Amino acid sequence: MSDTPRTDAESNGPYSMILKGNTHTLVQSDFACQLERELNAANERVKRLEEAGDAMYHYCDAASRFGWKQAKETQP
Repeated sequence: MSDTPRTDAESNGPYSMILKGNTHTLVQSDFACQLERELNAANERVKRLEEAGDAMYHYCDAASRFGWKQAKETQP
């Protein structure tokens, strides 16, 4: 299985087309794959940090708990 399935699905050779509004932009597929890998790594890091924060939640004071809840609510 590929580590860049989204890019692979949209790519037709060495270039990928990116739609932004009413314009089309061509980028090299290798660059798009690199960006997708970086996004996947960042998402995994966020997931691990959330798990660590959730584990520490019970050991925090009320202000820190409130701050953690607020931080998690701002995520999409």
